[in-house]
Amino acid sequence: MNFDVVKDYFRARMLALGYTKEHPKPFDTDEIASTLRDKTFHILLANFNGVSNNQNHQVMTIEAGMQMFFKGSRNEEDGRQVAVEALENIIKECCTAVNRVTQASDGIKNVSFLFAETVPVEDSQDNITLLNMAFEVLYTLDFE
Repeated sequence: MNFDVVKDYFRARMLALGYTKEHPKPFDTDEIASTLRDKTFHILLANFNGVSNNQNHQVMTIEAGMQMFFKGSRNEEDGRQVAVEALENIIKECCTAVNRVTQASDGIKNVSFLFAETVPVEDSQDNITLLNMAFEVLYTLDFE
């Protein structure tokens, strides 16, 4: 097992919701093409914190972040509303028990929502909103 299973978990959740455009790099709003500025997501693993360990494994929490662009049709608030509605569905998909507790063989023991923020993309004429989300993953790394 390796930490890629955490990214794979979130990728599978996004695909289940119909989001198929994954961007390989963190978003730089100055450089991303306008064609990718609607419902494109990026997954990143940030903070890794040890919880406990023994001779067989290390238990840790991993902060998994996701970024996503949403395009509003009429104005900036439109984009924000679309992002907030998507956020609700993403939280449900990532944190529902049937999805998160079936991952134990991959090392994932639990997934919890931490926070989200919506940020208007200032230089956009397309009423783009960037949604930043973070989840906490309880993960067990086996030593063997």
